[in-house]
Amino acid sequence: MHPTAIQYYLEMDSAAQKRVQVLLCQQALQVWEQLVPTNLTYRESVVGTEQELDASLPRAALVAVVSGQNAKAIKARYLEPIVALEDEDIVLPKRAEFAYYAIYNLFSAQVLQQPLDPWLVPNQALAAMGDEAAASAWERALGAP
Repeated sequence: MHPTAIQYYLEMDSAAQKRVQVLLCQQALQVWEQLVPTNLTYRESVVGTEQELDASLPRAALVAVVSGQNAKAIKARYLEPIVALEDEDIVLPKRAEFAYYAIYNLFSAQVLQQPLDPWLVPNQALAAMGDEAAASAWERALGAP
């Protein structure tokens, strides 16, 4: 991304940054749903139990960001999969992993009010899209009202 465009984004107020983040995460969600259309089963390495990664969780989290509803339930649903990703119990295609983290971090920042670097979510969402789609998505998100 062009440094001037990134600086422009970083100088936006928090409401405008949220709008950009939501727009980018909506596109990252499309990548997620394309690459991970159904739930995935994995073995959790600490105690060896079989777990299921809920493929619908990123969509539910994005809805919660927009509506503000179901925050506690969604937060609880993220606990095990985030640890499993960090422990590499789940291995996803890189673009799917970026999409998952972008939406999770958007949810964490906007719904759970956890302080995050404002560039983290856009950076992850754009990485999920791949180079060709990212540039035009970034321009559209910055220009959207």
